Amino acid sequence: MLPIALLLFAMMAPAVALSPFFHDPRIFKIFGGHAARDGQFPYMVYFLKKDANNQDFQCGGTLLSQRFVLTAAHCVQGLRSGQVMVGSTTLQGGRTAQWSSIRRIMSHQGYIGNPKWYNDIAIVEINPVRLNQYVQTVRIVKDDSALFRPRKATAIGFGTYDYTANNAPITSPYLRVAQMILFSHQECRQKNGAYIIESQICAGDQGRGIGAGDSGGPLLVSTNNGMVQVGLSSHAARDYHSEKYHADRYPGVFTRVSSYCGWISKATNGEVNCKSSFKETTV
Repeated sequence: MLPIALLLFAMMAPAVALSPFFHDPRIFKIFGGHAARDGQFPYMVYFLKKDANNQDFQCGGTLLSQRFVLTAAHCVQGLRSGQVMVGSTTLQGGRTAQWSSIRRIMSHQGYIGNPKWYNDIAIVEINPVRLNQYVQTVRIVKDDSALFRPRKATAIGFGTYDYTANNAPITSPYLRVAQMILFSHQECRQKNGAYIIESQICAGDQGRGIGAGDSGGPLLVSTNNGMVQVGLSSHAARDYHSEKYHADRYPGVFTRVSSYCGWISKATNGEVNCKSSFKETTV
């Protein structure tokens, strides 16, 4: 399994970036989805960063507060500088976009990379952004058990959404959305291997899944009170064909956010805390 952050030439891996500025080619985009509406996902964060070789690299994330962003640890490994964009569904930005500089990075101390991608989670502190119609914080919960009955989940990202005849990734300038099946832990282990642990979850569907450049972006479940983030994109299939066509058989793997509520609170000095639970049925 590869991470989904994306180097321009990544084949399959973490869901991190669109452009080539990461040393690791495991970053994906949303397959089988459609373009998001303005303001539909106001907590989505786009990372544009540079690696040690000054190459551009892309990942996703979610806004936890005006100054804290949740993303994948593999997205920020070796990161020296960068910016984030909030408030826009296009990479060009536009009138609703806000750009902010990265101030500090806190990766989980237990992060393990390829091939298991354990504790693939990080908090990034940025210069504060303004909340408005297009910029809002995401909801995360301590008890997500009621959200894991067999049901649909939603993944969003700026990552790869197709491949050329020569298997080169095609990325989109627009935020893309795809609905997919949220698998049980047992199904996840059966499909992806015994290395999958309780702090990881799986989601995908035939022709719909995460791809290069989607890393760090959210996996969401719809409730009567709106969307709740249950996961963040970590890694996906080994090859472009499985990634694009068979995410039902080889689903993407996401870090389970509820497993890290205590760590998130500590990393943000208590500024961000998970809500108790959301037990509403899906809309």
